Amino acid sequence: MNRFYFGRYIQQENPSIIHTINPLIKLLITAIAAAAIFYFGKNILSFAVLTSILFILIILSGSIFLPVFYSVKSFKVLYIFIFITVLFFGEQGQFSIYITKENLINALAGVYQFILLVAYSSILSLTTSPSEIAKSLYLFIKPLKIFKINVENIGLSLLIAIRFIPLLFEEASKIITAQKLRGVWITDVTFKEKLKFIFNMDSFIIPLFVRVFHYAEQLSITAMYRQNIDDVLKMQGITLKDIIFLIFFTATLWGSYAAVWFL
Repeated sequence: MNRFYFGRYIQQENPSIIHTINPLIKLLITAIAAAAIFYFGKNILSFAVLTSILFILIILSGSIFLPVFYSVKSFKVLYIFIFITVLFFGEQGQFSIYITKENLINALAGVYQFILLVAYSSILSLTTSPSEIAKSLYLFIKPLKIFKINVENIGLSLLIAIRFIPLLFEEASKIITAQKLRGVWITDVTFKEKLKFIFNMDSFIIPLFVRVFHYAEQLSITAMYRQNIDDVLKMQGITLKDIIFLIFFTATLWGSYAAVWFL
């Protein structure tokens, strides 16, 4: 549980360059990277460009290489599913028991696309607090007010939901630590037996949900007495540094692709 970093925020005493970038700009950068991954991620050269830019962002983000690695590793079941699906169904969706070279290459490319997507998304989540991510998403849905949609409630739901992703694993880690200290947690057993222990209602599931529901109740009471939700979801303004970083990232990404294309 301690190694599940996807959705967590790693705060640093001396914030890195990426930590100080406006969350909305980081969200746009992640969206641009995702578009590039699925639109251009078809060959080794394009993957090399995306991977190089990824490592540059990790370096600029401070010491988050291991958290990004563990975030990517957490979705290995999804990668296996994608690989098997593309390998036997191909791009046309027609099942074939025969493995072709084309399907094998497409399956490997599809898996690596998702690995890159998770890695880029991890940089966003590891360098941005959950509340700031929710505020950024709220800005995207705010124009829906003209259709008389209650975007304030949606924004609050996003704020609580995103906050509960890392909280759920933090509380699970605390429960496991407490059980280890009491001698209840079993260590020298197989992974299957540990899973059975985790899904035991009395020892794990019920204590976890009691803790989580307690936090949910406190958050809902706090939100209920807020007079102006716009103040709660108000985020810091975009500075010149943020705009320059966005332009530099976009120019580097598309410039690299243009160079690869002409070569």
